[in-house]
Amino acid sequence: MKVYRGKRVYKLKLAEDGALQLKGRFVTVDGKPLKPRRNIRNHSEEYEWGYEGSGPSQLALAVMYDYFETAKIVEEWDETLKNSPIRDKQTVKKYTRLFYHEFKRDFLAEIRSESWEITSEQIDNWLRSKDLPELLHADAMETIQRQKDARLGAAIWKMMKRKRNKELRVENIAINQERE
Repeated sequence: MKVYRGKRVYKLKLAEDGALQLKGRFVTVDGKPLKPRRNIRNHSEEYEWGYEGSGPSQLALAVMYDYFETAKIVEEWDETLKNSPIRDKQTVKKYTRLFYHEFKRDFLAEIRSESWEITSEQIDNWLRSKDLPELLHADAMETIQRQKDARLGAAIWKMMKRKRNKELRVENIAINQERE
């Protein structure tokens, strides 16, 4: 079982307004620093919790990615992953993207303390309460729509390019006729 821990650490020095100055937010998984995974999506330079913003988004993404790298629940959803010693990064990213915003809302936004602990068992139970087929269908539909939008955008771009090339040819013919 993995254990994710977060803690805010304050400097002992008081700021001019009398507040403690924040030194940092530290998040670990099994005692080691949690990788932020900004290569997947860069929401924020800092982890944060207690609200639904960019810092909690980055933290949720990092926790979900780390969790899905080894989570057995994924094998329950996808038979092709059973007994696989290495999990495909695309599969890990797929499930991370599918769940990290909900994880942020349901877990991280609700934390009201300076330190916290979440276990992989708690995440397992939370995920089992989700309607996975509906979520996967919605994700698939979103992917299809993005692909359609991309094809439509490419078609419009080609059409505009052809129109512009035609205008340039007409313009060049007019210039050549004027010279003669």
